[in-house]
Amino acid sequence: MKTSLCHNIVIVDSKPLARGQHFLSLKAPELAAAARPGQFIHIRLPGEGMDPFLRRPLSIAAAFPAQGTILLFFRLTGRGTAALARLQKGQLLHCLGPLGKGYSWPSAKQKPLLVAGGIGVAPLWFLKQALQRKKIPFYFFWGASSVDHFFYLHDFNSKKELLVLATDDGSVGYHGPITKPVELFLQNKQGDVKIYACGPVPMLKSLQRIALHYGASLEISLEERMACGIGACLGCAVRVKAADDHQSSCHYSRVCADGPVFKGEEVILSDEPGS
Repeated sequence: MKTSLCHNIVIVDSKPLARGQHFLSLKAPELAAAARPGQFIHIRLPGEGMDPFLRRPLSIAAAFPAQGTILLFFRLTGRGTAALARLQKGQLLHCLGPLGKGYSWPSAKQKPLLVAGGIGVAPLWFLKQALQRKKIPFYFFWGASSVDHFFYLHDFNSKKELLVLATDDGSVGYHGPITKPVELFLQNKQGDVKIYACGPVPMLKSLQRIALHYGASLEISLEERMACGIGACLGCAVRVKAADDHQSSCHYSRVCADGPVFKGEEVILSDEPGS
């Protein structure tokens, strides 16, 4: 029987996560059973009318089918997310989900390399959880502005897992963009690597170049503003390359329905500010 897309879910826990970031645990048995890494939910706040009007798309950061819960990590960016963070345990939310296309599973020969920029860590945290459950070794590279944007670092506790941090201010790890340690790592890595990424556009563009240079497979999750969340309004369209691989010959795909995960080589990322 197909899982319903419409859900009333209950807040189990709500608390600050790191500077400017928040954590929600939600009782959502159907979602927890159906969700896959890279998918998202589209939330409407209780009593929400015309202001703010749109739902909020939030990546699923973890799912626990046995407990019937899912986790969300999100950044406080405006009135909607601030209102979401003020909600209390026991309050009800309405959401659509799980939505979108998630990450594909690595082949037996591929070693997963997860690259997160800021709160783009959310969908990759879900993928990390899935890999840990199957005892599949992986590499995790995480960049942020400063050390106080990181959280739950103790969750990396296996000798089979490599965690690399980078900060813009040099407060912990590599001083600079996370893509630099990724590139240095690939220079010396033997074997087939599959890169999974989510974060700001400049990071993703660098990873496109790096993956092409080192012959690595790349999947990227795009963070995009959405209206309907189900592919009807075309408000989150992104340019993707046509079969001839020329940017002058392209078409548009919907991030909410055709993504948010895309093959890295097919997306034409914009240089516009704020994209």
